[in-house]
Amino acid sequence: MGHFHCYVVLLILAMTTAAQAIWIPLVFRKFHVQIENGLGKETLWAHCKSGDDDLHVRQLGPQGQFNWAFKLNVRGTTLYFCHLWWNGGQHSYESFKASDKLIQGECGGTWCIWQAREDGIYLKHGKGDYKFKYAWDKWPGQP
Repeated sequence: MGHFHCYVVLLILAMTTAAQAIWIPLVFRKFHVQIENGLGKETLWAHCKSGDDDLHVRQLGPQGQFNWAFKLNVRGTTLYFCHLWWNGGQHSYESFKASDKLIQGECGGTWCIWQAREDGIYLKHGKGDYKFKYAWDKWPGQP
């Protein structure tokens, strides 16, 4: 096959749809993380950050949420951590990690939607259901 045909085949492959979106290298895609308060009438606090960005402490009232968007760093190693807490407990976790396992396998695309509930922290898979991921850690001295 000549060079021209190879380029045509590559161009066609790049333009075909895969899963839910047109194939775009991960480093050029925009990703989103959303934190939701599903604690009923309780207030949730969230502090999320990466090695480069500190999103500061957020206070989320009942049913409140916040989100942010970003692109992967050039090395493809983008990582965000979140520390969530409320009267019933606290937990720190990786809210986004540049890996196929999290992006496609768990988040189901370019949005990672986390929801805090009374029994723990859940992750929404694509347009499907929320899946339990983490239990709350007790505060020191908490029974």
